[in-house]
Amino acid sequence: MSLSIDLAKKNFIELKKKANDVASSLGLGNQKAKVALALDISGSMASTFKNGTVQKVVEELLALGVKFDDNQAIDIFLLGSVTMKSENW
Repeated sequence: MSLSIDLAKKNFIELKKKANDVASSLGLGNQKAKVALALDISGSMASTFKNGTVQKVVEELLALGVKFDDNQAIDIFLLGSVTMKSENW
């Protein structure tokens, strides 16, 4: 099974602006945190990849991540039959 996530620059910029607006409206404009994504890539998730659910969640998380992450680098962990950290790809 080959699945991919496409991060179109235009959509990402729009999501990043929304994340900034929401954070500011909640008084979280200067908040920093460690942001990580654990992504289930097992076969049982295939339908959520195909229907765009995973795509949408990843785009939104990355937009929030660059806003809040302390070094704007989001750790990504892939969970399937073997767990991997993104630097191991």
